[in-house]
Amino acid sequence: MELSNSVINVSCNNPMNLAITYGTPDNPDDGGNSWLYSWYFDIYIDGEYLTTLEDDGSDGDLRGFHDEIPASELPGVNYTWYIDVRYGTGEAEETFPMAFSGEVICTQEVTPAEPTFTDPCGPDNAYWTVPEPGEGYTYEESTDGDLLVVTAYASDGYSFADNATTMTWSAADSGEECPTTPTPEPTETSTSTPEPTTSPTDDTDTDTGVIDDSTGASPVPTTPLYAG
Repeated sequence: MELSNSVINVSCNNPMNLAITYGTPDNPDDGGNSWLYSWYFDIYIDGEYLTTLEDDGSDGDLRGFHDEIPASELPGVNYTWYIDVRYGTGEAEETFPMAFSGEVICTQEVTPAEPTFTDPCGPDNAYWTVPEPGEGYTYEESTDGDLLVVTAYASDGYSFADNATTMTWSAADSGEECPTTPTPEPTETSTSTPEPTTSPTDDTDTDTGVIDDSTGASPVPTTPLYAG
């Protein structure tokens, strides 16, 4: 079978056009008569069966087939496609898996940098550290009840994985109490008062010349000396 001159024309948000040319009637690879059978084109999008187009020759063109799948039946985002081709029935049936395949790019896929959540001990003090916007995406912060939310939005012409246009991160303040350090109890320390100490002193009265005896004995007067 020859399908090398066939063309599958498809692009984002446009129909898929099939312009199929079969092998010539005298081509031995076709058994000389494959162009006389009905042909079937099984269409798959992202690996999932979509529909089957049939060429039963009723259009009068036994050497080719032209048909299309409307854009409304195709994804409006990035997708892959392939077409299984078969013709004939019973023992005469021939199949050609993935005779045609391709990929439609509607948007450029980007991956936003993830924000970082910080939740110090104490109430109502958790926060997100949000990266700077990058090529093809921006960020927005919001709240949802007790949740602190960060949402990344894909810009026009861009998408995230699986053709998503938003990515969301959320977390809540735990309100965990901060640990406290117990205050040590005061301890009593004993202090001793030193015993008073006395030392003998000469307490002689300079007027009387009497020595004060601290032992309690009576003072003894002294005899003045006379010169003459």
